[in-house]
Amino acid sequence: MPDTDPTQVDPSVTPDELDQATQPPAGAFPIVDDQDLVEPDALARSLIAPVPATPAQMIANFRRMREHHTPIGGVGLCLYDVRHFGWNVGALWPTANDAAHHGNPIHRFKRFADVPRGMTIVFVNNHLGHITAGLGGALNNTSDYHEPGFNGVATIANTAEWCNATDWYGIETVNGVDVYPNPKKPKPKPKPFTLAERIQIVRGDMRAAKAKGHEHRAARYKLWLTQLERRLEAQK
Repeated sequence: MPDTDPTQVDPSVTPDELDQATQPPAGAFPIVDDQDLVEPDALARSLIAPVPATPAQMIANFRRMREHHTPIGGVGLCLYDVRHFGWNVGALWPTANDAAHHGNPIHRFKRFADVPRGMTIVFVNNHLGHITAGLGGALNNTSDYHEPGFNGVATIANTAEWCNATDWYGIETVNGVDVYPNPKKPKPKPKPFTLAERIQIVRGDMRAAKAKGHEHRAARYKLWLTQLERRLEAQK
């Protein structure tokens, strides 16, 4: 298996799937008009499930779909497949090419085997692109490759050739959601300065302006400081 490291392959991949991964695709890469199932008002609600899957959960989601031969819902729906069934995030971009262009930060690899399991892989091509889930060891879970409308395991190299990729890389965000290496908690909003803290800051700025000979700026700070001190006195 060229450029493949079996020791890095996720245990969710069965021996039969590992053998099948090197097989040629069942048919041509599907040429479709869209790659996501987006309800008419999806962009109004838009975006983001509050709790995206972790990389391990994403891999398990695709494992279950392969085990139970679960249909994706159509042919050429790779973006819908990855973001909905895999990561549990909402609709945003209509095509894999769009998801690729907005998937920063990106990761480029010298070898397919260097792509870590659980990372989303995008393939840019001259149509709508393709998007898959990395399974480690130069393998990916990809839609339509072995059977149109279903998930299967293939080498990343074969997938890139099959979809006529002009470029490929790994991404950490899918449809604006940070999914790799783990969903990050949103940073807490900074607490606003209290009035007393603002007074201390402005007083320090006024002194600094005076020390540098910026009399006009110091006068503006003094006026602002007076206003803040009056507000603080009024609160007592």
